[in-house]
Amino acid sequence: MSVYFGKVNGCVVLSSSPQLVGDVFDLERDHNIERLVDTKGYKRGSGFLPGNKSPYSELKRLGCNTKLCYDGASFGITRIFPREKRNEVTSSAEKERVVEQIYRLMSKNVELALKKWGSMSLSLSGGMDSRTEFACAINHIDEIFVFSYATKPSEKIDADAAAEICRQMNIPHHYLDIPQSSDEIEDYEFLDMIIEHNTSYMCKIHPNEKRKFIWFENQDLFTAEFKGDVSEIARAYADRKYYKTKLPRVLSPRHFTIVQGRYFFEPWALHYTDKAFQEFMTETGLVDDIMGYTMHDLFYWEVKTGSWAANVYNMQSYMHQIVMIYNNRNLMKLFLQFPQEERRCDIPHKLVIERANPKLAQVELQIKDAYFGMKRMMAETAYYYLYTRLNTMGKK
Repeated sequence: MSVYFGKVNGCVVLSSSPQLVGDVFDLERDHNIERLVDTKGYKRGSGFLPGNKSPYSELKRLGCNTKLCYDGASFGITRIFPREKRNEVTSSAEKERVVEQIYRLMSKNVELALKKWGSMSLSLSGGMDSRTEFACAINHIDEIFVFSYATKPSEKIDADAAAEICRQMNIPHHYLDIPQSSDEIEDYEFLDMIIEHNTSYMCKIHPNEKRKFIWFENQDLFTAEFKGDVSEIARAYADRKYYKTKLPRVLSPRHFTIVQGRYFFEPWALHYTDKAFQEFMTETGLVDDIMGYTMHDLFYWEVKTGSWAANVYNMQSYMHQIVMIYNNRNLMKLFLQFPQEERRCDIPHKLVIERANPKLAQVELQIKDAYFGMKRMMAETAYYYLYTRLNTMGKK
């Protein structure tokens, strides 16, 4: 997750919420950030700011795998991971050993969450992330509220898949009926403004998501929820995004920009975002592979997940406590020991499920991730080729 830091009115400030700092010190929002967030390309993109930017010029984001140093006058950022060369497992025995370690870590994280929060829940779908969580939590499933929901018609497929998984495993499943219209929610417009303000007006929050947040906040079903967003690092998402396209080993700021936004014919936004990512790469030393860890994986970990998932966490915390059991550096190190091609096919996750519960591994029900639908992948690929070739745009 991320923390924001800076010096405001002589005070050293650290906070997970830039908006809180802005409110306390009555800061003015950065004009360039306001302009960027208002572009169509930002709204079409992933909903996070580029590099280590924040909504305020006085604050910067400290991302994953780095530490903050302060000498009494200025800040510095130092990389703390990786420090040791990545070990890639190749033999069946090595993979079995690593899978056992992953399973034990995830299971222990479940136990610790139950001890801390007591009333835990797990939002189950037909996808790989939540099914792996489900597998590692299955020994404590009597203590966990397993549920699904649909805030729009396309989510009903996932909810039905989750219900079928639970039926085959003989585990209780709860379908939660989220209101399909904001008119059904009391004080929706007021609460909508609170959510937008808490997220510094920099996230793309669709109305169906806001309805979910507000509805859950008014329920008393559980205290905290397991979420699996960080799992995307382990699944090599950075290398699965484009149709039959192999990314270059060394990425440029433009590659980072293409993931962050969709700036069609918006040269200022392209140039501003490229520059922000160049500053980030220089500051964090992410300019090539590091100790055998690919630049692709580290980028997705430190930028896409480190910024986007942190925003998601802040959004979802409006409704209840969020627990990401994948959010563990030792756990990610273990997943990343698998060859990239195997991670692209979700083999480590499938092996963990089989280790945790062979019966669950035999449930032949898998929902295709809409993120990798052909129509979306082709559009993403066309955008990628166009704007990597127009890498000189936006000089003014």
